[in-house]
This record gives sequence, C-alpha cells and structure tokens, in this order.
Amino acid sequence: MLGSSPVDRTLIRRQVEQAALVALSQAALESIDAPSILRMAVERVALVCGVEAVTIVERISETESVIRADVGYPMLDRGVVNAVNVVIPSRRGTWGTLGLWTQGGQQLTREDAQFAEVIACLVGWVVSRNEVETRLAEAIRDKDRGLRLETALSRCARALLGDHDAAAVELSLRALMEATDASTGFIDWHWLEDRALPRICLSRDGRSEELGRHWDGVSWNDLASIRRLLERGESTVARVGELPSEEAAFFLTGPELIMTELNVPIMVKGVWAGTIGLGDRDEHRTWDRKESIAIEHFASLLSGWWEKRNYVLRLEEAAAARHRRIRLEKSVAAAAQLLIQSSQPGDLDRALRLLLDGTDTTSVFIERNVENDRGELCSKVVAVAQRPGSVYDPSYWDMMPWTSMPHTYQFLARGEVAILIPEQMEGPEADTYALTPVKSEVDFPIMIDGVWRGLIGLADENSARDWSDEIQMLHTAAEMIAAFWGRIEAAHRLEEVANSKAEFIASISHELRTPLTAVVGLAKTMTDPGYANRPEDSREFMKIIADQAVEMAAIVEDLLVVARSNIGSVTIRSEEIDLVVETETASRGVRWNDKKAPEISGEAKAHADPLRVRQIIRNLLTNALRYGGHQVRVTLAEIEGWAQVRVMDDGKGIPDADRERIFRPFERAHRRQGQPASVGLGLTVSRQLAVLMGGSLNYAVRDGWSTFELHLPSN
Repeated sequence: MLGSSPVDRTLIRRQVEQAALVALSQAALESIDAPSILRMAVERVALVCGVEAVTIVERISETESVIRADVGYPMLDRGVVNAVNVVIPSRRGTWGTLGLWTQGGQQLTREDAQFAEVIACLVGWVVSRNEVETRLAEAIRDKDRGLRLETALSRCARALLGDHDAAAVELSLRALMEATDASTGFIDWHWLEDRALPRICLSRDGRSEELGRHWDGVSWNDLASIRRLLERGESTVARVGELPSEEAAFFLTGPELIMTELNVPIMVKGVWAGTIGLGDRDEHRTWDRKESIAIEHFASLLSGWWEKRNYVLRLEEAAAARHRRIRLEKSVAAAAQLLIQSSQPGDLDRALRLLLDGTDTTSVFIERNVENDRGELCSKVVAVAQRPGSVYDPSYWDMMPWTSMPHTYQFLARGEVAILIPEQMEGPEADTYALTPVKSEVDFPIMIDGVWRGLIGLADENSARDWSDEIQMLHTAAEMIAAFWGRIEAAHRLEEVANSKAEFIASISHELRTPLTAVVGLAKTMTDPGYANRPEDSREFMKIIADQAVEMAAIVEDLLVVARSNIGSVTIRSEEIDLVVETETASRGVRWNDKKAPEISGEAKAHADPLRVRQIIRNLLTNALRYGGHQVRVTLAEIEGWAQVRVMDDGKGIPDADRERIFRPFERAHRRQGQPASVGLGLTVSRQLAVLMGGSLNYAVRDGWSTFELHLPSN
C-alpha cells in the first residue's frame, strides 16, 4: 500500500513539494501580487512541513524587520521548541528570512530546510520581480526609454523564472538588445563545469555563428584592461578608441564592427562567473545609467537563474540516480533469491539476466580462473547475459590468458575492482581489446576464502561511462556468486567424502586382510604336527608372521595418529637423534620383496621424537615401494639449522595439480592395478607429525627424481 515504506513516504513528500512549487511558480508567472504569493508561500510551507507557524520577514535595515506574511504567528508567544530560518535572497543580497516554527516534539529535518530554501529562493524571485516591476513603473512615468528597458527586463525575468533551459537566456538577451537598440549582444559563461551554457553571440539579424567563432578565439586574458574591472564585480564601458591597440584589434577585425561596448559581470556567490555585453557600431554611443542598471539587473537575474537551474538539475540528477540505484537493488535481490534457492550451475545465466535488467549496460558476464594445457592461468567464460543487438562475442574471451590482460590482472589478483577504458590502454591489453566493441568495462573479483577465483563484469559498447552505482551491485553479486560456487564445491566435497568412506572401508579391509591372512595361515601351519621337526621352516614362518604383524601395527598406528590429531592428543617427545640410525631402522621394517633396499647417503642429526621420525620415514619408503620406480634412494644432510631427509624414486612422479591433494586424508595420486588402493593416510599422518615436531614435509621433482623432503630442527 502506498506510503507503507520509507521509499513511498519519500516519494509522496517529493510529490507534495513539487505540487507546491508548481502552484507558487504558476502564481508568480501569472503576476499575482506579491502579498498574495507570500501568503500562499507560508501556507504551502506549513502544509508540506507540518509545522505550527511559518513567517516571512522582510529586513528593512540592520535594526528593523517587518513580518510580511505568516501562518500561526501568535503561537510564537507560547514558546518555540524547534525552528529553522533560511535567507530569502534578492538582487540586493538578503531580502529577509523564511522561518519554520514548532512547539511540539517534531524534529525539523534537512528535507524541511531544503524545501524552505527552495521556497525562499522563489519568494526572493517574487520580491525581486516586484522590485523590478516597481522600478519599471517609475521609469514609465519618467520617459519612454525607461519603459522599454523595464519591459525588456520584465520579459527577461519571466523567461528566466519559467524556464531553466539556455533558450530562455538567449530570448532575454534579444529583448535587452531591442530595448537598447544595441547592434550586438553576448553572454559568456566562464564556469566550464556547466558546458550546457556556451557563449551566446547575437547581431540584429539573429544568432551570429561567425561572430561566435571570432570571439571563441579570444580569451579574457587577451582583454586584460576589461577583465580587471569585471573580476572586481564592476561594470565597464569599453571604447575601442581608448583601448590598448592589441585589445582594440579584436573589436575592429570581427565580422561585426564594434566601436563601444557595455560589459556587466555576472556574479555568482561573489565570484565572477560570466559577462553580459551590448555593443554598438557608433563610436559616439553613450550607455546611460538606466541602461547599465537594467543590464546589471539582468545579470542578477541570470545569477539567480543559474543557481536555480543548477539546483533543479541536481534534483533531477539525484532523482535519476536514486531510480538507478533502486533498479540495481531490485535486480540484485532477485538474483540473490534465485541463487540462494539453487545449486545448479546453469542458474548463473538466469541470475545474470536479472542483473542485466537492473542496468543500462550492454552485457554482464562471469568468468572463472582455470589453467590451460600449457599451465597458463586463464579466464574461462561461464555465463553471459547480453542485450539484443549486442555484438559482444563471449567466445573471444573464453580461455584468454591473463598475460594478455596484465593491468586487469594486477587489480583483480589484489581483490580490487578494475575499471577499463580501452582507448586509454597500452601494451598487450590494448591489443586484446582492440578486436572488441567494448568502450568501457568494470570487473569485480570473486573471492573464496581470500583467494581470487574469478570475476563478474559489466561492459558497455556505446561509450566510456561512470560505474559508481554499479560497483556496489557487483560487490554484492560477487559475494553471492562466491557463496554459490562454495555451495557447489561443498556438495562435491561431500560426495567425494562419501565415496572416500566406501573406498576407505574397502581399502582398510584389504590392507589389514593381507597381513592378517598371512599371520593366521602361517600360524595354523606351524601348529600342524608335521612341521614340528622342521625348525628352519618355523624360523622363516616366524619372520614372515613378525613382518606382517609389524605392517598391521603400522596401519593401526596411522589410524590412531589421525584420530588423536583430530582431538589434539598426539604426544611428541623430542630428543637428539641420529637420522642414519632411524632411517636404517625404518627401512628394515619395510618388506622390499623383489626390490633392493635403498642406499642411505649422507648423515644428519635432528631434535625430534625418534618413534615419530621412524613412522614418517617408514611411510615415505612404503609410498616409494608401492608407487615409485625401480630405484629408491635416501639422502641425509644438515642445511642452515635444519636436518633434511630426502626419499627419492625414479617413478613417473605426481602431477602438479595433485601435489598438495595427496597430503589430505584418503587421497592418492596413483592407484595400484588389480587391487584396492592403500588407505591413503600415510602422507597425511607424516605431514602432521612433521609439523608437530616443528618441521615440514613437501613434495617436489629434483633432477628427474620424484622426491619427498622432510625437514626437522637440527638443534
């Protein structure tokens, strides 16, 4: 229901304010007498702001003021709780004040003050116009020339009050030229930020483009003697015969001969903002005081008109910006609702279409970081939404190496937004964008757990633009997509965990069954009376039983370490140990079968737990035996305070993508043919134990050898 939300209430307030402004402006345009307009103004302010009293006070002198209109004025005798007073401007500066008064608990807001300022400005125009028209009436009684000037000024005031378009300024200047019989006229604005107000140059025949081009090539620095007076806010009459020769030349060489010119500064907030000029071909032409005053009044009107125009434009821009933000917020909310309820990758396309509906850009896209077959980091296009007629080609960007976009990469890799204007680019990025229709682009990084994983971006094929409003939308969208991807990855991990659980049960069953079968079988054989007299076989069987029992104990110990590390109860008892001794002991606990036990070269001492060190080395040797090549080597060394153990084999090694994954529980890089894989805990346990002892365990390829490196403190 309308009015039930802050947005609706704000819109209603804006409508009421606009209605009041329209009514007052209409009254002013219809030349209703000033007292009636002042009365209407206080009534409208009281209604819009909901206050008990409103006053319009004219400032007669420094010590004297008079109330010209009021609503609820007697209540001021009972005391005032809250009040706002704003200045009513006039051509003289300050005409008076507009006051808002309340006794209740109501707090006057910034919106109340801003509305009061607008009404005060309008009242200022009314009283200024009233003063102008009063002076015009006096001039009518004096002489006909005064009548023409005042009539022209009145036309100017009405034109400027009713229209904030630059055409009203030209119309007003034309009226003044007709009233003064000037042969040329111009208005020159120096405030470059308002480029919608170019120089206006008129002759008696109308707008003179040739005259405009001539004076566009002349700056006020070229007319120093005139500029000095205008900067001080003083009107000046320039007579060509009295000007320095270099300045006179500009008047004498133009398409319209100008021998004398009246220049009046337009002052905005005390700063010289522009100039009004009237020129004549007659070198004997004089500009009387009444004409100067009329142009000065016009300059004052233009000053106020410019401020009013700026205010209206700012209101329109603010309203448009607010509308854009609302559209963006709605589209983000719709996309968020879709992604929250879904975990299907295809829904990203639907979400992007919703986001595109909230913008006026050409396309929106999502890209994800992947590696190509050459190991280069690339950007893969995973979703795109485009407006009809767009010539954006998503396939051009798919698997684009980031080396082709170094500028964008630097920003996104740091987690920062990248704003791209292709025509300002250099190097490889300029070459990359040269083949696209994109004129402006903004990319926002998608971060998951602090890691840059991709981007969401907007592209415009029409022109370079400001992306300030869209950046906040992209920030929210990037977080939504990160969460969406995170949920998909979590679902995949859960599925992998479920599969790993089933595989773990099969693996642990096999790993324990093999040595257990040997132990049970040989034990039964040894109890057979037929083997009682064969001690040499009994010794061999006992050795096999012992080896198999050791392997079973190792598997159980790995399981216990994983369980204990999860609850923080793994005990480490560090002492000085000889790694040669510990490595040889660990090697004897491995059944090498047809392989030759590895040679151990070098020597080193470490400060660590001997039991845990043997467990780590045994796991590394077992891993090399199962998955490595035909040769296994162990090297020992002490390097800069660290003891190093390298277990190397000549196998095919572990792919780059798996070199960290193999240290996670139940993960393997290789599988043995014809039987279930190993439990997949050895490397996990080994790294955990190395870290608990203050060391590390990593994998690398060294000179073609697949190498696990264990580092332990040496003292």
